[in-house]
Amino acid sequence: MALIGATVLGVLFYGKLLIGASLFAALMIILAAALSGNPRLFFLMGLIFSLPLDLSKYLMSYPHFGGEWAIRIEASDLFLVALLGYWLAEMLGKKRKPFRFPAEAVFFVMLLFSSLLLTFFSKYKTLAGYEIIRMVKLGVLYLLLVNTVRTKNQLRAVILALLAGALLQSVYGLMQYSGISLGLERLGESGVAHTQLIGRETVGRVGAMLGHPNMFASYLVMLLPFSLTLLFMPGSFLQRSLAGAVMATGSVALFLTLSRSGWIGFAFAVVAVYFMATVLRRLRFKGIGIRVALLAMFGSVGFAFFGKIMDKFTLSDPASVYSRWELINIAYKMIKAHPWVGVGLNAFTFVMEDYDQSGIVWGDMLPPVHNIYMLVWSEQGSLVFAVILLLLITILVTSLRNLRCRDPYLLAANLGLGIGFLSVLLQALADWTLKANTVQRVFWTFAALIAVIRYLRKEEELATAAQSTRPERPS
Repeated sequence: MALIGATVLGVLFYGKLLIGASLFAALMIILAAALSGNPRLFFLMGLIFSLPLDLSKYLMSYPHFGGEWAIRIEASDLFLVALLGYWLAEMLGKKRKPFRFPAEAVFFVMLLFSSLLLTFFSKYKTLAGYEIIRMVKLGVLYLLLVNTVRTKNQLRAVILALLAGALLQSVYGLMQYSGISLGLERLGESGVAHTQLIGRETVGRVGAMLGHPNMFASYLVMLLPFSLTLLFMPGSFLQRSLAGAVMATGSVALFLTLSRSGWIGFAFAVVAVYFMATVLRRLRFKGIGIRVALLAMFGSVGFAFFGKIMDKFTLSDPASVYSRWELINIAYKMIKAHPWVGVGLNAFTFVMEDYDQSGIVWGDMLPPVHNIYMLVWSEQGSLVFAVILLLLITILVTSLRNLRCRDPYLLAANLGLGIGFLSVLLQALADWTLKANTVQRVFWTFAALIAVIRYLRKEEELATAAQSTRPERPS
């Protein structure tokens, strides 16, 4: 039912229906939530389904690449507000639960306030303000998930929603490649067909509903290793079926994005998952048949698309690679000129002409540097960049500590989340898509679920300690 609600919102936002129809749709969603028997879970599932959709109602905008370019109300915001209402009611009620504020959130708050402070030094305060608003929304999403998902059953529900969403996106990507379109690309706000000239052949690229193939690749780089690890552990038939279907369709869809950085990130993820499955004793002897079958599948997909992969690496326009190195050089010049405060949050493309001596004609909309770390460093300076690195390292350390989970389900989920998180950070060495709203929301959802597993692990350890110290009953 949450998927129906998200779809209704999509039609509502894109179609610009009359106010009466809008109110009717809103009432239908509320009615569906009430009939679901668990409205809070309904809105949580709706939030997870809507994460990859960039469907927005714009209030103010200044279109450009490399950062937030508008004040907007997104489809996911409506589910977020509903969940926020439940959370606030719980916090103000008599049976309120302890407020969770992970260590990672401390660095996030530091990042927010330091970015806000640097805005006063920026020439482009409006653009910086767009980014600040997005950061606040992501922080609310992170804390809301950490404080909403408190049990293993709730975690299972969120994971099922993530898998179902990934399957939906992957299948639609394959439909695009087959020439079948239902017009759902509009949910990613992109009506342009994505193609690339490789050698003498024009090749189509799929982007599903995320708006661009590179964004779709970043999304899959996170979801595929997550799905892969869940296949190694026993679980419900529904979960294993969804995870297997995501691997079968998503791995093919990733190849069809023609994203080299996405392929590299996925290759790292597969090696990392298989390595950890061998090292961790609780995973070592499980799923041997699945491992062999998956390796055979990866080999078959690689063989089927081997020619296209080699063409992408060897026959793609050399100017594309050259321009990316030039953008890195431009970012380096910015860092040298403004090492501590940067050139301004969200301002890379607006100041790059002052540092560009390449002679390249970039086009109507200037591109950002295709390296998220150089992009952030050049815009916000060394001090803020250090805070961001500490934030990312803290999340990864939390994931490493979660490997102590005794519960096999929590162990596998954490392993997939951690590898997916790290894989997209590796991909970001050659891309800027982590600045896209859709990718950021999934990225911070992964970070939030890693924190959730940490709390569940702590509860598990406390329960084990309490059981070990309980005196034995006399026989």
